Amino acid sequence: MFPRILVLICTATAIPASAAIITRQSEQRPLQTIFQFPGRHWIENLAVRRNGDVLANDLGQYRTYLVDPTQLGVEPKTLYQFPQGTTLTGIAEVEDDIFYVSAQQGDVYTFTFQPNASAIYKLDLRSHARTHKPLVIKVVDIPSAQFLNGMTLLNRHEGTLLLSDSQQGVIYRLNTRTSQFEIVVDDPYLKGPSTFPGFGVNGIRVSGNHLYIANVGFGRVARAPISLRTGRLTGPITIVSDQVSFADDFAVNERDGSVFLARNTARTLSRVFLDDRVETVAGNANSTELIGPVTAVFGRGKSKGKLIVSTDGLTLDASGAPLTTAGKIVSLDVKGCSW
Repeated sequence: MFPRILVLICTATAIPASAAIITRQSEQRPLQTIFQFPGRHWIENLAVRRNGDVLANDLGQYRTYLVDPTQLGVEPKTLYQFPQGTTLTGIAEVEDDIFYVSAQQGDVYTFTFQPNASAIYKLDLRSHARTHKPLVIKVVDIPSAQFLNGMTLLNRHEGTLLLSDSQQGVIYRLNTRTSQFEIVVDDPYLKGPSTFPGFGVNGIRVSGNHLYIANVGFGRVARAPISLRTGRLTGPITIVSDQVSFADDFAVNERDGSVFLARNTARTLSRVFLDDRVETVAGNANSTELIGPVTAVFGRGKSKGKLIVSTDGLTLDASGAPLTTAGKIVSLDVKGCSW
C-alpha cells in the first residue's frame, strides 16, 4: 500500500520497479476480473471462508464486502459498513466463520491518521446464513500501534494472531480470547529505510513453523522459524529475496514454501522461491490489468484452485499524485499448474 510514498522510496533507494531478477516466466494464465469497483475503492486485504466466499476490506469506503468469486461482474454485498474514517487493513480467520480485522482512524488517500487510534474488530459470520449480517464487536484498542497493516493466524487452538505495524517496524501478538497484546518481534529486518523509516514490514504469514515477512521499503521477502505458542522467533531471519521492489502482501504455497507476492506500484504478481528465484506470474510495469496489486490469497471450497488478488487501482501523475482510485478483485486459475 501507500503507492505515492512508495514511488519516493524507490527513487531514494535506487531500486527500480524492474529490479527483480527474473530467471524465467512462470506458467502464464489469464487474469479473470471478479469485480471492477468504481473510483475511490481500495481493496486492501482478503480472507476466504470455508465455502469459498471472500471477505474483502475496502480502505476507501470503510467497509468489508462479501464476494462470491464464482459470480463475475456481480457487485459484492456490503457485509459491514464501519464508521466514517475507519480504514481497514489486515483480516484473518481464527475459527470457522470468525474473522478479525485491524483498523485505524484516518484517510489512506492523504495518508493522514489519528495517533493512538488502532483497533481490532471481530466479525462473526456463524449466523450469517440466517440473519444476512455479521455480529461485529470491537475487541481491543491498541494505542501503542502506529499503523497496523498485515495480519495472520498464529495458533488456532489458542486464538492468537500476529499483527504487523509498518511504521514501528514490529509485530504484535494478540490473544483474541483475552484481548491481551504485546510486541513479540522487533528486529532490524522489519524496519523501513532510514529515509522512510515508517515503511517497513507489510504483509506477514505463518506457514508451518515459519513466519514470512514482506518489507515494502526495502523490497524484500524474508522468513524465520517461529514459536506457534509465543509468536517469538526461534532462529534468525533469513532473506528469501531482496530483489522484489514494492513488496506488499502475499500468499504462501504450502507445497514448496514459495511466495505469490503482490508488488504494488510494479503492477506485478511475482512468485518468489526460497532459493531467491523470482518469476513473473501476472502483470508488468506497464500493466493495465493489474494496477496496484496489494494482496493475494488461495481459494478454498468453491474457489479452490484459484489465486485471488485485489488491487488499490491507483495510477499516479508525474508528481506522484493519484489520478485514478478504482480497485478490483481478480483471480488466476492455478488448478492443474505445476505450482
